[in-house]
Amino acid sequence: MPLKVVIAQFHSGIGPNGIRPYQWHLCIETGRDYRGFVEATTFFIRGSSAGGFRYECHERVRYKKLEQYRGSVCVGMISSKRYRDAVDLMREVMTTDGSEYVTQSWAYAAARKLSAYGLMGELWALEFIWEQLRNGERAWERGDD
Repeated sequence: MPLKVVIAQFHSGIGPNGIRPYQWHLCIETGRDYRGFVEATTFFIRGSSAGGFRYECHERVRYKKLEQYRGSVCVGMISSKRYRDAVDLMREVMTTDGSEYVTQSWAYAAARKLSAYGLMGELWALEFIWEQLRNGERAWERGDD
């Protein structure tokens, strides 16, 4: 059975320079809970440029129900038979981006790695993903997501 691979964005709060860029997570949708809500394994990095970043992976997350959720875009599909391979690959994802957009760079690099290793098809350009996430945010604001 194919599993949907999604980049989801989350509100990151207010910083000294205003609203922080959204945090991106790579999510592999693995099923539904007993109430029918989508569950996923989520992969992301957390931290700061000053203190460093750490990789995190959480299973059975109802990511669309999290308060900070602001929309998502499907970037591909993987075979459920390759799910463990995908999980293992995520630990190896690196980014050299030191900007405030580092979580976005990491999530895109994670999706690129899945594509490069043949676990999912060709990945869209980053600009197209940004555009789709802006559309996803508008859908979230309308209550359509």
